[in-house]
Amino acid sequence: MKVSFAADGIILTQDLYVSKILERFGFTSAAKSATTPLAHGTTLTRADEEDAEARHLAQQFVGAILYAAVISRPDLSSTVRAMSHVMSKPPSNFEACKKHVLRVEALVDHPTSHRRTKHIEIRREFIKFHIGHETVKIERVSTKDQLADIMTKPLRQDIHNYLVQMILHG
Repeated sequence: MKVSFAADGIILTQDLYVSKILERFGFTSAAKSATTPLAHGTTLTRADEEDAEARHLAQQFVGAILYAAVISRPDLSSTVRAMSHVMSKPPSNFEACKKHVLRVEALVDHPTSHRRTKHIEIRREFIKFHIGHETVKIERVSTKDQLADIMTKPLRQDIHNYLVQMILHG
């Protein structure tokens, strides 16, 4: 992981780690681009037959991507969750999903974590305090502005890009 200090905050990147993932899983070309971690509408269902080698490779891949998601790519969280549910019996489309994720990783050249992330715990405690003391009112958030969606489900490209911009620029 590379930590850089900029005028507007701290930037975390994993360029070397991502390069190693791409190499490890034999992905050498980003000829076909992907702009979202998992294609909208993708369904992953466990295979009927168990394949020990496929399971082992799936577990290695999910573990590698999980590390990236935790450190600097929270937008991969939904994909990691979906893939981890089926990695014991990877379905026939698991390899296509893996390639899709690798295309995104190959194209990424921007950090998603910055100075705002260091205040998450402080803000969480602040919010808990005020909810407990009923000094704030909880209101409904429109589906199109639901930032958590980027970490909980596959999205269409336009929605994914919109939410990334909302996270990065407010």
